[in-house]
Amino acid sequence: SSETRKKFYQGFCKSVLWPTFHSFYDLLNEYGKTSTFDRNLWLVYCLVNRKFADITISAYHDGDLIWIHDYHLMVLPSHLRKNLPGAKIGYFFHIPWPSSEIYRQLPIRDELLRGLLSSSLLGFHLFYYVRHFLSSCVRILNLHHESEKGALKIHYGGRYITIRVSHIGIDPKRFGERLMHPKVSEKVFKLKKEFKGKKVIGAIDDLDVIKGISLKLLAFENL
Repeated sequence: SSETRKKFYQGFCKSVLWPTFHSFYDLLNEYGKTSTFDRNLWLVYCLVNRKFADITISAYHDGDLIWIHDYHLMVLPSHLRKNLPGAKIGYFFHIPWPSSEIYRQLPIRDELLRGLLSSSLLGFHLFYYVRHFLSSCVRILNLHHESEKGALKIHYGGRYITIRVSHIGIDPKRFGERLMHPKVSEKVFKLKKEFKGKKVIGAIDDLDVIKGISLKLLAFENL
C-alpha cells in the first residue's frame, strides 16, 4: 500500500538509516524534544524485506547468484539464508558505514549486522567504510575478522563472509565515444554559441541536506 511504502522509504530508510549512516544524527526532533525510535517503522521495514524475500525465494533455482543492493534491504539476507541455506548471496552497500560509536545508537544495531552477515559477500565503496563496519562487528557482536591471502573474512553462523572494497566509477572510454557522436557535437556547438563568454555549470542533486547543495552553490559562486 502507499502507506507502507511511505513508512518504509520516507519513514525508516530516509529518516532513520540515511542520516545515521552519514553520521548526521539529530538528537532533537522538529519540536525540540528528544528523538525517540519508532519501532513501528522498523516493523514495516522488516515486513517489506520479507516480501522481497518471498519473491526471491519463489524465483530461485539451485546455483543462482542473488545480488542485493543498498541499505533498503539490510535484513533481506537473513530471511533468504533461513530458507536457502546454501545460496550464494552478494550484498553491496552503496552508502558510508559510520563509526561504531554512531552506529551503536541504533536500537536495532544487532539485527542489521546479523542481516548483512547472512550474505556470502559484502561489498563497500572504501576501506574507510570497511574499517568502521569491522569495528562495529567487534564491539557489538564480538566478531573478529581474519585476513587470508589479502582477503578479509568474518566467521559467522558456521560460514565465512568475504568483505570486499570495490570502487564505483564511470566508463571513460564509453563517455569519450559519446562525446564524438554528431548529435552531441552539434549540441555542444549550439550551447557554446548561446552562452558565449559565460560559465555554464550542470549538476544533478537530490534536495537532501546531506548532499551539501548550499556548499556547492557557494563554490560555484567563487568560480
